[in-house]
Amino acid sequence: MFGTRNFLLLHNQLHSENSEVKDVIVVDELLRMSKKLSQVIAYIWLHKNSPTAVALSKYFTDPHKKVDDLLFAHDEHQEAYKLLLKAFGEQKDFLPIFKPSYKKYWGTKVIYDAFEGYISDIQRDKGNYLICHIPYPPRPFISDDESDKTAPLSQKDLQDWIQSPSNEWPYCSPNPYIPTTCT
Repeated sequence: MFGTRNFLLLHNQLHSENSEVKDVIVVDELLRMSKKLSQVIAYIWLHKNSPTAVALSKYFTDPHKKVDDLLFAHDEHQEAYKLLLKAFGEQKDFLPIFKPSYKKYWGTKVIYDAFEGYISDIQRDKGNYLICHIPYPPRPFISDDESDKTAPLSQKDLQDWIQSPSNEWPYCSPNPYIPTTCT
């Protein structure tokens, strides 16, 4: 299926084996957007009690906030943009996550029972071309000791993923407990 973790891993293999694949800008852009969104979730989990993380989390959980506002934030006057800037301001080219011009092509749905998202087909009645199903599962136990093998995630796993350049491979975390957004 397009947009799965296997798709991301296969893209990397093809990218390194075949220089022609580097010309597939659309796929590369999808992968960068996916990674950025995954990094936002990792940030929320790592800094769960900080005001910025709590406010970002509401875009996934509060029915009055829309995840679209976060994805397409591009104006410095938008609350979502300000929050993302606080969290990722030091990362070059992090904002916006999605180009605002893409809004007419994408619909979004947050899923709470998976660590891997996917892209589904056209929903004509909604006017979108593609629906991005964004995983936002319950936060697993996160250890502050990276040698603790009983925890699915360590703080270092999350920190490394957040600091990984969003425009470089890998596009999905090596740890399957960090959601792969597959946008």
